[in-house]
Amino acid sequence: DVEVSQPFFVANFDSNKGELEYKVKEGVRYRVGKVSISVEDNQEVKLDNYYSDLHLIGGFYFNVNRLRKDISLLKRAVADLGYAYVKVYPDIKKRDNNVVDVTYKIVTGKKVYISDVEIEGNSKTLDRVIRRNIYLAPNYLYSLTDKEDTINSLKRTGYFDDVQLEEIPIDDTHMKILVKVKEGLTGSLRAGISWNSYSKFGFNLNVSEKNIFGSGQSLSLDFEKSSATTKYSVTLKNPRVLDSNYFLSTSVYNNDFEGYSYDSNRQGISFTTGRKITRHSSASITYGYEHLKLSNIEDDTVDYYKENSIKSYIQPSIGFNNTDDYWFPQNGVSLSASLQYAGLGGDQKFTKENGLAKFFYSLENKFDITTILKYKFKIGFIQDRGYLPINEKYYLGGLGTVRGYDYGSVSPKDASKDSIGGKRMMTQSLEISIPVSIKKKMWLSAFIDNGRIGEDNFDIVRSSYGVSFDWITPIGPLNFTWAWPIGDKKDDETRKFEFSIGSGF
Repeated sequence: DVEVSQPFFVANFDSNKGELEYKVKEGVRYRVGKVSISVEDNQEVKLDNYYSDLHLIGGFYFNVNRLRKDISLLKRAVADLGYAYVKVYPDIKKRDNNVVDVTYKIVTGKKVYISDVEIEGNSKTLDRVIRRNIYLAPNYLYSLTDKEDTINSLKRTGYFDDVQLEEIPIDDTHMKILVKVKEGLTGSLRAGISWNSYSKFGFNLNVSEKNIFGSGQSLSLDFEKSSATTKYSVTLKNPRVLDSNYFLSTSVYNNDFEGYSYDSNRQGISFTTGRKITRHSSASITYGYEHLKLSNIEDDTVDYYKENSIKSYIQPSIGFNNTDDYWFPQNGVSLSASLQYAGLGGDQKFTKENGLAKFFYSLENKFDITTILKYKFKIGFIQDRGYLPINEKYYLGGLGTVRGYDYGSVSPKDASKDSIGGKRMMTQSLEISIPVSIKKKMWLSAFIDNGRIGEDNFDIVRSSYGVSFDWITPIGPLNFTWAWPIGDKKDDETRKFEFSIGSGF
């Protein structure tokens, strides 16, 4: 029964300021009684199984935001059956003792089919590249979920700053879909400097194009130089060969690394082919060939040492991703798993199993607050089948694993206190993010990290907590992280501050 008056404005012309006043009369506070769903003039639509998903619950105080979410939920359920013009009307009836009964009255209308799909705003990206991410097509029955999945799929490509789908009625049973895109910055030239307590001063350069000539193919050239690392690589990827569900990529690389207990040089090439299974999942298989040269190995780590060795491997992988954004998802799940088998010829013989799960959930869905919960779980196992080089083992520390510790510094050590890596690894990160500025895509996060590593079990445990600041800029995401170790040991290499560009959670 709340009443809000018309605004009353008092101006002060001397200071060019004024006061704006509203008078609010709250009225009586009501509790929810019975909640029901009524579908009018359509026996085909059954919504009885949606009662458990409703946000308005009997016995609790009435909340108009929850009412609106229920309307949206029921509208989606009916619209996914083809009823594009469905209307949901809340019928609110007051009872004694300040109780209200709510009935959602649904008028389905007629089923609607897509007559045509047009694209607007793509000055660079080819129409066919956009269409292969559109799940609504001529003669298809309308679906609200397909519409929203189309928007999310186009956003995940990273080609566009904005994507909108406009519905244009043709008649009672047909509509045209107009896909409006705003081209984003797909080519970049990034150069940066870095410094940390291990590799000291560093320089990196990246030249990349995610959408070559609007074809959807990507090319990336990377170079990184510091006192501990020299890396360069070239990667070419076609995510949809001939607009099919198959993809191909190849990469050539050379990496020099000065580790805590060894130096390495890796030169290799890899080929990957795969297929999109569903709109959110895909599978792939990679073949790689690599020459490894190790040096400066301490005598105590002789079991992991061959000066020169060849790695010939095959790696099947599978993944699932239904997140709603490329750089900073707010809802969805990202899952991946891989098995690397080294030993198709060459000297190195081992298997490596890796799994990664990321969960994103916006509390706005349930609690009407703009806050995002994020959880990441990573696990890995290695089995030595003849020769496992020290560089293939797991090392924790730094962004992506356990923040607050130097990159790669958390590891089993030999008698000389040199890191030798682990065969078991597990990390977890729990993060909560709130917006600093949604318009400028700035977020502030608090996190807790936990990592476990070991040779035959997870006996080395490290944790940390901290805050991070993310800013999604036109040149990529910037991340500033401040972290404090929990229970760190005397010989641990710690780092309170880290900075990165071009990486996500």
